[in-house]
Amino acid sequence: MSKIYTEMDIDTIYLTIGLKCNLRCKYCYQYEDSGKSLYTTNTMVSDKVISHIKRLVLLRPFTERNPITLCFWGGEPFLYFDVIKDIVEKLKDVPILSSTVSNGTLLTQEIVNWCNENKLHVTISNDGPETEKTRGVNVLENPVLLNLIKQLNNCLIESTFSAYNYDYLRTYFYLRTKMDRHVGVHFNWLNCDEHTSPELYSFDYDKYSEALDRFFEHQFVLCKTKQFDATLLQTIIPLAPRMTNPSKTLWPSCGQMRKK
Repeated sequence: MSKIYTEMDIDTIYLTIGLKCNLRCKYCYQYEDSGKSLYTTNTMVSDKVISHIKRLVLLRPFTERNPITLCFWGGEPFLYFDVIKDIVEKLKDVPILSSTVSNGTLLTQEIVNWCNENKLHVTISNDGPETEKTRGVNVLENPVLLNLIKQLNNCLIESTFSAYNYDYLRTYFYLRTKMDRHVGVHFNWLNCDEHTSPELYSFDYDKYSEALDRFFEHQFVLCKTKQFDATLLQTIIPLAPRMTNPSKTLWPSCGQMRKK
C-alpha cells in the first residue's frame, strides 16, 4: 500500500525569491520575462509566507534534531541578498536549516561572512574544467571568487551532467584540486526541452561507459580505506541505469515532490 504523505513529511522547502539571474547558462530552463530589468530586486516576502513556513517547521516530528531545510532558490539568489537576510532574521526563532544554490559570481566578503555567521549552506554550481562552455564563466578560475568560496564553512559543489561534463572522475578531481579541501560533490541530471541545444546531450555513449568504469574503479579502491565519497555515489548510481535507455534521456522530469 502506498504511503499517504502529509505536511508532517515535508523535509525541504524551496523558496523562489525571484527569477532574475546575471548568467545565461546553456541548459537553464528558466526564461526571463521580456521587458523587465535584469537586476530588479525589489521582491518582498509576505508575512503569510513566513507564518506558513513556521507552521510547517513546527509540524515536523523531532524538528529540533532533524530540522526542515529552507532552500533559497532563483534565478540567482544572491541578487536578493537583502531579502535572504530578512527572511533568516524572521525565522531565527524556529529550528530550520537554511541553504541556497548560487553561481558564485556575486560573492563578496560581506556575503561570505554573513553566510558563515548564520550557518547558511551554500551550494556552488560548477561543471568542472568545461564550465565556461556551459555557463560562460568559471568562478573557480577567478582567484578572488575562488578565495571567497573556499572561506564558506558549509559549501557543496553541484555539477550538471551534459556532453561537456560526463567524466565524473575528471570533474571530481578538478573540483577537489581547486577547493584544496574535502567538499561534497553532487551531480544533476540534464533535463531537456525544445530550447535545449543538441550540443549538450549529443555525446559518445562508449566514452561515457569508459568514464563510468574509471570512476567506479576509483571508488572501489577508496572503499578499501573507507574514504569513498558516499554523497557522490548516491548521486551517480541512479543516473547510470537511465543511460541504458536513450529514449528517456530527453524526457523532462522533476524529482519526487511529496516531501518538498
